Amino acid sequence: VRYRGRVEGVMQKTIKIAFDRSLHDMVAADRHTRLNVRFSVSRLPLKVAYQGLDEVRRNAASLQHSLFPSPDALHVSPKVAGGNITRKVNAMLNELQTQAVNQMLRCEVTSAPYILWGPPGTGK
Repeated sequence: VRYRGRVEGVMQKTIKIAFDRSLHDMVAADRHTRLNVRFSVSRLPLKVAYQGLDEVRRNAASLQHSLFPSPDALHVSPKVAGGNITRKVNAMLNELQTQAVNQMLRCEVTSAPYILWGPPGTGK
């Protein structure tokens, strides 16, 4: 018997997976049930990201000022410019995530825009 499920969350040491209710009921009835789990990755999110990047490439001239604003056109709060975030928007951010946000706020990494990529549930 095969059941389809989906990954609902990825944490540091655990993965939250949702399956059909009948599978949940079967496992709840016998806690010693062994399962073989196989993951397959949907290529759709990656395809959509590449389509967006292709669109930017095709329309680079008209998008130039929106995607790569001049420093004068940026409206950055003086409290943020050159500083660090003092209050985390998400208390679950780890040190590397907080560092990444600070680097973007200080424009240390590269020119805007920034593309954040990673598995679901990782705090992007």
